[in-house]
Amino acid sequence: MLRKQQNGSKANNHQVEAALQESKRLIPGGVNSPVRSYQPYPLFVSSAKGSRFRSADGEDYLDYCMGYGALLNGHTPTDLAKAVKTAVDKGTIYGQPTEWKWSWRS
Repeated sequence: MLRKQQNGSKANNHQVEAALQESKRLIPGGVNSPVRSYQPYPLFVSSAKGSRFRSADGEDYLDYCMGYGALLNGHTPTDLAKAVKTAVDKGTIYGQPTEWKWSWRS
């Protein structure tokens, strides 16, 4: 992943450079973890599906980290995405008791 970034075309890097400058304005060093701070600049991810992600510059990468194990099913697993959408479509917070609180147990 890093080798591709460092040896890849510099032509597309303008979006990542702009994202880093904006990020540096808000976060010291521009990233929230030293693991993400590498040269020539960190990747900024725009989307991910399965085992791959796309950078802000439109480059596709294989994600070898996968959230350090938290994403064993990949980014945006279809069944999970459908379940989340179904739940969110019903509402996000009610401030009242709901039947769902006990219905999942059966």
